[in-house]
Amino acid sequence: FVTSAITFIVCLSVTAPLFAAEPFTDVPSDHWAAASIEELRALGYSDGIGDNQFGLGQTITKAQFAAFVTKVMELGGDYPQAYADNTDASAWYYSTLNTAAAHRITKPDGNFRPNDAITRAEMTEMMIGALGFYDLGNQLLQVNLPFTDVTERKGHIALAYDLGLAGGMSNSTFAPDASATREQAAAMLVRLHHTKEHQ
Repeated sequence: FVTSAITFIVCLSVTAPLFAAEPFTDVPSDHWAAASIEELRALGYSDGIGDNQFGLGQTITKAQFAAFVTKVMELGGDYPQAYADNTDASAWYYSTLNTAAAHRITKPDGNFRPNDAITRAEMTEMMIGALGFYDLGNQLLQVNLPFTDVTERKGHIALAYDLGLAGGMSNSTFAPDASATREQAAAMLVRLHHTKEHQ
């Protein structure tokens, strides 16, 4: 009986959280990304922007997305400066960007533009790099895609699409240069987490 009780308690602790967080006040329950947003929080990757808000509809910067990706992939360490515009060691993203470059999540040279809003194409590049396929993405130039608006980062977008990490904005458009929203990032990051778990 004691063994059964212990087994029940262990199973309960693994399968159910100790408490359920209140839903973000700015995310309607019927929003297309609601489940991904809540899963992102349950996985411990994001608590939103404060005051129990997720920041629905807001853009996300390149540095912020790089930080999310390195967190999902459980990467860290002390790496040398990788970008010409990442020289301030006191900046919150300084180590994150060096880690991303060292692990080929991003192109490891030139300028990173950490405070720029990240584009949908740039998100695919980082996720494919995180999975170890950055160079493969660069090599895949002749690939078939249903999207007529993709001319750059074609290999990275194709891999992200084939792996189920990113979908189009319509059946024929990807909107690669559009600034990504926080909810789009949440959906892709959750997919990246599950892909990593099955690698």
